[in-house]
Parts: sequence; C-alpha cells; structure tokens
Amino acid sequence: MNFRWRLPLVMMAGLVAAGAAPSLVLAQVAGTTGGGGQAAGPVKKDVGEGETITLTPPNLRVGETAQVSCNNFPRPTSADELIVVPAGSPDLDPGTPQGAGIRVLVRIYALNCTAYVNRIGPFAPGAYEIRDMTTLYNNDNRREIATRTAFSVH
Repeated sequence: MNFRWRLPLVMMAGLVAAGAAPSLVLAQVAGTTGGGGQAAGPVKKDVGEGETITLTPPNLRVGETAQVSCNNFPRPTSADELIVVPAGSPDLDPGTPQGAGIRVLVRIYALNCTAYVNRIGPFAPGAYEIRDMTTLYNNDNRREIATRTAFSVH
C-alpha cells in the first residue's frame, strides 16, 4: 500500500518536542497546494494532468463560504467527485475499506463543478483540503486524487 500520512500542526509540534527529526516531520506535511493553488512542496504525485481547483476567496473567515471553480478538467465520469477533508487526511479513497475512517465534510459531483456554480462552507476554524477524486486515470474503476487545493478557515 503506497500512501503518506500528513499530520496536523499540533501533532507536528508534539513530535518535534518528543525528539522526532524535524526533517521527517516537515516531509510528512509537505505536498498540499496553497489556497490559490500554489504548490507547498512535493509529495506523492497526484494523477491529474493540469487540473486545478480554485476557491474564491482562497482563505475563509468563520461563517464565510467559498465559490469552487474547476479549471482544465477533462469530462468527468459520474463516479468522480470533489471532496473536502481535514488537512492531513490520508491520500485514500473514503469510499473504500482502507479509507473508511476519513471524514468527508462536503461532496460535490465533478460533473456539477464544470457546469454549475458551487459553494462550500461554512466550516469551523482549521485547515482543510478540497480534492478531485477521479477514475479517469486508471482502468480499474479506482478513485484517485487528480488534484487538490489546501485552504484554511480563521
């Protein structure tokens, strides 16, 4: 099984205090994209080919919602969806037994993202990630992360 765990900031601080190597701790959280889609560091490569998810505004205040825009998306299948998960959630499909413990806060069918205006939120303060889960890049009908965008709520 090839996946990487990313830990929330609070857990990272605990690991550093407990003597874990800082480079290991930083490697575990690198790889998400910033609120405007800018890369924050390398991790397992997402399977997409240039798709981006943009949130307007890119970072939210408590009580606000954001408009979701899908850019450069191929025609999605009916199984493809955008999901919002807490930052640090494993890179697994929440619809599988391995990903069953992943807390999905929002689901938007990808067909809707390319055709309609979608809004997400409001959320409690914290760090989140919106992910495009798609079956387009394999022949096994497995949902994989094509692209992702990190955002925060203050």
